[in-house]
Amino acid sequence: MKDRIPKHPGRVELKPVAGQENTYDMTMADEAIENGTPPIKRHLLPDDVAQRIGGETPPYDVGEALDKMNSFLPTETIYGVPIEELKATVDSLPRLLNRNIVVNTLPGTTDDVIDVSDFFGGGTLTINGAATATTTHTVRRFVVARCTNSRVIINGFNCSITDNNSVDIFDSFHVHITNMHLTSGTNTTTTNRGVLSNRCKLVVVNLCTISNKNEAVRSLLTLMFETHTLSGAGNNIVYMADIASNLLVRTQGTIAGNRFCLEANSGRLVMGTSITWSTTMANLQNALDGIPVNIGRFNFAINVAAGTLNAALTLTDRSGTGRITINGAATRGTTHTLVSAAFARLSCALTLRGFNLTSSNTACVDLWQCEEARIYDCRMVNGSSATTQNVGVVTGRTLSVQTEACEISNKHLAISASHNSQHISSNNVGSNNHIVHAVFLGTIRRAGSQPTGTTATSVGAGGQII
Repeated sequence: MKDRIPKHPGRVELKPVAGQENTYDMTMADEAIENGTPPIKRHLLPDDVAQRIGGETPPYDVGEALDKMNSFLPTETIYGVPIEELKATVDSLPRLLNRNIVVNTLPGTTDDVIDVSDFFGGGTLTINGAATATTTHTVRRFVVARCTNSRVIINGFNCSITDNNSVDIFDSFHVHITNMHLTSGTNTTTTNRGVLSNRCKLVVVNLCTISNKNEAVRSLLTLMFETHTLSGAGNNIVYMADIASNLLVRTQGTIAGNRFCLEANSGRLVMGTSITWSTTMANLQNALDGIPVNIGRFNFAINVAAGTLNAALTLTDRSGTGRITINGAATRGTTHTLVSAAFARLSCALTLRGFNLTSSNTACVDLWQCEEARIYDCRMVNGSSATTQNVGVVTGRTLSVQTEACEISNKHLAISASHNSQHISSNNVGSNNHIVHAVFLGTIRRAGSQPTGTTATSVGAGGQII
């Protein structure tokens, strides 16, 4: 198979679909020098090949096919290798893996870099340290390179390096990293990473503890980088999907950092589970920026500790059928204070709960071109109703918004709906607001004079308040 070699990586052409708002046909416009081999079933695991490998129980995917093929090969186990001799042992192994080789290592510490390079053949090389992610088996770092059609498994080591990738994988076919303890260094050292994959087919990182890294895992030009149940803390970016990579978070674990993910240069993070993320008020914008561009069918919840942020929040251009939830306080109050929050072009659902929004000259909550949103247990009371730009919740081109159990006071516009927005006001309280406003086919549905104390209304250009 051949890689696609684009002249302009990630460039596409979008053409509007007639009669369908915000819908486009997308075609590649990267001017590929080499079109590459499409990663389709016929090229990866066609039925006839699967039948030959598995007989009556053909493999489900390529990984299972490799497991079945490996089961046909003999296994050689090398027992009791002192960790000081691990480098020499790996260096002495034949590069042609026509069998499975298992190297079992004794506890200890070495400053060696273990180079696992240039293996080929249908076998698997397994290098075992501890049974769990501990510091009993310490090396400087691992490098896995050019293992083109062999599988490599590295299990149970602590890596001491602080200024480079603890595990560096490139130009390899299938690499499995498990039970590793990668916690050395600080997250301000930009080259201090946990696991990096570059130009690989499949990399799996499982049950590893990764802390204090600038990037816990990073994937470049990798067809599939899959993570399971990672733990750790103090990372800057946890998941970095870069340069046309697919990075799958199959299960979250307890790993933490300043930012959940960063997608760059057509890299894509795929959520295989719902995510719960904890952050401080000071780091809240960074946490929002770390939400994947497409959350798929799963939910992404951010739980925010009490505090004050003297800034406006923004979140734009997220998609999926799941929900993004930003949780402040459990009840309306002043423990979670920020200036304002603006959301735009969200095709996934949104919930904002339990914040004290202090803006007195802009909208406290601004929703533009969002699919569905719920704002509840929020407090918006600052300023004067005479200030025309002092607004509680404003919505435009938003299909469904519910503002519930909020306190909205002293606003020129307590609630505003425009451009076909549908806004429901329910169980809100407040006083000294000027008007509730619906314009340009916007609709506000409210119970009585919601928010309490706001009796005046304003409608125009097809707007309605009912």
